[in-house]
Amino acid sequence: MDLVTYALLKKYVQASLQGAGALQGNDGKSAYEVAQQNGFIGSETEWLDSLKGDAGKTPYIGENGNWFIGNTDTQVSATPKISYTELENKPTLNGEVIEGDMNIDTITNTYIDNLF
Repeated sequence: MDLVTYALLKKYVQASLQGAGALQGNDGKSAYEVAQQNGFIGSETEWLDSLKGDAGKTPYIGENGNWFIGNTDTQVSATPKISYTELENKPTLNGEVIEGDMNIDTITNTYIDNLF
C-alpha cells in the first residue's frame, strides 16, 4: 500500500469511528473472566501479576538517527521519509502534485484533512 492510500485509509477509519458509538453492543467478558473460564484459579490481582514478565530492553534513537535496542543498531531510521522528487510520474492528490520529503502525518495534515 502506498503512503497516500494509507493516509486516506487512516483518515477514513478515524472519520468512521467518530460515529461508531451508536453501534455499541453488549459488554463482553473481561480478560480475567476468560482466564477463569480457561482454568485460572486466583484473584484478579494474582492473575494480573501472572502476566508480568521480565523487563525488556527499551529502544532508543542513536546519534545516527536509527533505532537501537541495547547496543544493536537496527538500521531502521527513526524518522523515515519518502522522497518523490526523483520520480518521473509524481503522485497527485486532487490534481495537486505531491513533491519533496513527505511522511504520513504531513500527507494527512496537508492533503487528506481537506477531504473530510
